[in-house]
Amino acid sequence: MARSITTGRFVRTESALAEIAERIIAEMVSEIRSNRKVVTGDLASSFNYSIDELELSIDSDVEYAGVQDRGYSGPMPPVGQIKRWAQLKGLRPRHLTGKKAGKFMSLDQFAFLAARKIGREGYPGINYVANAFLRVSDLIDRAIGEAYAQDIEEMLEQNITFK
Repeated sequence: MARSITTGRFVRTESALAEIAERIIAEMVSEIRSNRKVVTGDLASSFNYSIDELELSIDSDVEYAGVQDRGYSGPMPPVGQIKRWAQLKGLRPRHLTGKKAGKFMSLDQFAFLAARKIGREGYPGINYVANAFLRVSDLIDRAIGEAYAQDIEEMLEQNITFK
């Protein structure tokens, strides 16, 4: 049996994949925003998709996309990144206990303490990818099935009926 795959022939299926990609991305952004995880907006605007030979790929060019999704456990993260996040967020951290209780601490102190705690206890992710996928899964089943069936029907009509 000879096999040949030509990209662009299954137009409806490619269109369904594009619709699915756009919905998944919209759901991921919605999930990120609903969890109040937007500081700069970089993550929410970083998602891209491509379709090549009926293969859908969705990615992000933001390095912390995986950490926001799955969380973090490992060594102490870089203090500089925590400090930058605190600055962008406009945090004014205070000491909670001891003689300095209630007084402001420097962002350097806060960033070190936060990074140390994340290194010890980890950081839970928000599972925005899995949650978005679950909300779109019905569309995936329906849209791909219908589009692929229509594309196959058209192919059969062109290859068999009109020869």
